[in-house]
Amino acid sequence: MTLLELAAEYRFSASLIQQRMAQIRLELRESRDPLLQQALRQRLRELQPIHRETRETARYLETYYIVRRRR
Repeated sequence: MTLLELAAEYRFSASLIQQRMAQIRLELRESRDPLLQQALRQRLRELQPIHRETRETARYLETYYIVRRRR
């Protein structure tokens, strides 16, 4: 597997995380249960850094060789 292929896998994973976050936001808007709302907010807080790090890793892998050639 090349770094670009691995980057594509990370991009795909990031999109799945983003979809899940959108689903949680929808559930949060529809929920009337305060305990469920709290749990959903907590899950969003947990997923946000994972999503960000996954995207950053994909970007790093996509540009790994480009950055190295410039030096």
